[in-house]
Amino acid sequence: MESRGIHGIHRRFRSNCSSSRSEAKKTAIDYIPKADDIDLDGLEEEVSAEDMRELLYMDVAGWKIEMESIKELYSRFGDKLPHELTNQLRALKKRLNNFG
Repeated sequence: MESRGIHGIHRRFRSNCSSSRSEAKKTAIDYIPKADDIDLDGLEEEVSAEDMRELLYMDVAGWKIEMESIKELYSRFGDKLPHELTNQLRALKKRLNNFG
């Protein structure tokens, strides 16, 4: 039986990615699928169009707030924090500022 919830939705999207009709939208954090590319067969009663909009919404302001929390966490590690994590956070900040 197919698992329900977001994990099942993710698996269904991934299985559809090989088809030529799947085109994900590039965002500052990753690629986000189009709602139509996610197979909701059997989940229509549980996942509304509004749910899908919310699930697939790229909340730039929310991510900027989250970035500050990550920076705070990273500061606790001082010199022991791998430089790559700092670089990735810097790159994320740049992508978020340029996203539009």
